[in-house]
Amino acid sequence: MRIYRITTRHSQLTDVSTPHTPSDVQGIGTNVNIPVWAYTQIIQGTWVLAPAGASGTNQDFHGFIHNTSNTNGDEIHYQVYLSTGTWKLIMLVVKFSDAGITDVYIDNTKIATFDLYNSTEQLNTIVSQDNISISQDGLKTLKFKLNGHNANSGGYKLDIYGICFMRTA
Repeated sequence: MRIYRITTRHSQLTDVSTPHTPSDVQGIGTNVNIPVWAYTQIIQGTWVLAPAGASGTNQDFHGFIHNTSNTNGDEIHYQVYLSTGTWKLIMLVVKFSDAGITDVYIDNTKIATFDLYNSTEQLNTIVSQDNISISQDGLKTLKFKLNGHNANSGGYKLDIYGICFMRTA
């Protein structure tokens, strides 16, 4: 599996599966974008990649991944190379009436919890988590796990359209 980051200075892809130099993934303002289709492992559930245009909206410009199994405990993993420093996780998701609560982990450390319930569908919703501390350069496992749901929600769904880490310090 290849892992890439896009540099904003050069608008080019840099292969960071095996970093060429430490500077490939260092520096404040560095963005690491993870394509939603580039998951490494499904732990539980049925996860389906829907191609761009599948929902009939402009929301899914690169497609999206979602758990059609709609079950508590559904879990999917990604690999991402992060350098030592402080990062912000930014995700583009959909909030809707049968969404679940999603716990997000780096390796085995929980870094965020997002309740994605909303009584009406909200496309293009950005959720984020600041101050994620990475103490050592390396390939990390990013985990998304459904863990319960809002009392008003009818399910445990998660629709992810975009995943990005931004280095802040």
